Amino acid sequence: MAGKLIYIIASEQVYSLGVPGVGAALANLAHPPIFVRNVPRFYRPEIDQIIRNITGVDVGAKMLVNQKQDQMTLMVRLEASEEERIRRVARHKLVQYARLIWDGHDPMPNRIYCESSGILLGTESRQGMPDVNTFRAFRERFAPTNKLHEFLYPAYSLSDRPTQLPYQPGYWLKDPALVLTQDNPTVEDVHWYVEKALEMLEALTNCDKPGYSVRRSGKPVLGGWVTTWVNAAKAYHVDRLEKELKSGATVNISHTTGAPSSSHLYRRIRKLRYRSGLQEQGETRMRPLSPHLDIAECMARSSIDMWFAREHIISRLEREQAQCIKWFNKVVRRTSFRCPVCGDNHVYIGVEDPVDHVRIHHRARFWKSDDWHTAG
Repeated sequence: MAGKLIYIIASEQVYSLGVPGVGAALANLAHPPIFVRNVPRFYRPEIDQIIRNITGVDVGAKMLVNQKQDQMTLMVRLEASEEERIRRVARHKLVQYARLIWDGHDPMPNRIYCESSGILLGTESRQGMPDVNTFRAFRERFAPTNKLHEFLYPAYSLSDRPTQLPYQPGYWLKDPALVLTQDNPTVEDVHWYVEKALEMLEALTNCDKPGYSVRRSGKPVLGGWVTTWVNAAKAYHVDRLEKELKSGATVNISHTTGAPSSSHLYRRIRKLRYRSGLQEQGETRMRPLSPHLDIAECMARSSIDMWFAREHIISRLEREQAQCIKWFNKVVRRTSFRCPVCGDNHVYIGVEDPVDHVRIHHRARFWKSDDWHTAG
């Protein structure tokens, strides 16, 4: 029976809670543990009840309490340690150089001098350095330069008063500044900062690298697992798809090209528009939606006797159209549809689930392009 239970928790997670007496309780379980690679795993609801009887909270709450206590201990150390002050200065320098590279500037360009007079004529980027287009797909969509520091480091690593910041769990890139100690307090070589900044940007953005979206034990975290980076990209795509709903682009499938896909989508969207009251059952097309109806159009629909009541008519028509759009958005968000990229057999509800599917299974499309849509 235990092998059929799906809510399981690993033994190391149970013991890491530090709850006294939990070891003895594990010896008398109603559901015996199952072993995965010789590691015992226990039935989660039963462990929840044991921890709740001892501490008053379940496993999830106890884990969060422990994580918060661990991070507060870390914050105090970051704020009081001279070694961490040294590293914090280096982190700010790394962010500074990373921002220059992010915008396509070489922090150490080659200088061009006039051969005859020796006058400086200008500078040019070194060979192999990123240009202005290298990070454009990220910079102009969800990762502007002024927010780059949020993706490279957690806020408490850059702050002089980390104990005053809120709890911020998550995964982050490997920190090059950790090599600095009181015995080796500074790095004067600018090449080191530029090299490490490039390495961090490469780890953050190279979605083609194996393991980019996989958390591997003992391996450095890559961009696909950096908490703020992933959340910013997901929020951008969800907001983009929501705007397509609100603007009418999804209603009119104006972003669709190609006869086969257009024919398929028209059949689907027609049903949704009919269910939402945006078109009659026999119609095949509808006018593009606008947030406000044109006054002349509204007057053309009305008789001259009702001309003096135009303000009331316009207000009523706008409310009706807004209600139709609202219902269309609700129908789309609650309708199951296939993956907008590959059209696989998995169905999703709403906008968030397809975004997460594309992030995991179609990394390049998720991180570098916006050519996929909800209705597709």
